[in-house]
Amino acid sequence: MLHPESGGMVSPLSIEVDLSNSSQRTARELHMTRRYTPKDALIRITRITEAWETLRPAKSFSGMTLDQFKQAVKPMHDTRAQLAELDRRSQDVKKQREAADEAALNTAQLIINAVKGDPEETEDGALYAAMGFVRKGLRSTGLTRRRANGDAEMKTEGS
Repeated sequence: MLHPESGGMVSPLSIEVDLSNSSQRTARELHMTRRYTPKDALIRITRITEAWETLRPAKSFSGMTLDQFKQAVKPMHDTRAQLAELDRRSQDVKKQREAADEAALNTAQLIINAVKGDPEETEDGALYAAMGFVRKGLRSTGLTRRRANGDAEMKTEGS
């Protein structure tokens, strides 16, 4: 199993879990509801495993040794490791997408500039407008003139 941060191999039970008061729910509350969040489930299994390892490593419970229990709960740890790997890969792909977008937009800007500079097309041409730009002749000047009362009056062509 891959460690989510370093990419190195780790055992399924070496995933760090904060067993301090990270959750306000007591074990009794969790047991009564039988609805565990993924984090609560991991905390519960980790506590059971660590207590068993520390206090009664050679004893069997429910016909199961500690090693058999670890093997039985291994899929729980494996799926978390897979999710961590997918998250890391997703972040990598998002960075690749960002770089590809930037390169594509730079290339598109070269085309836009070429269309604007082409004597047959220009900034007033149909191709330029079809690309999503406002033709130069249709742009408003942005000129405003203040009236005496402070309101702005837009200057229109021919005014």
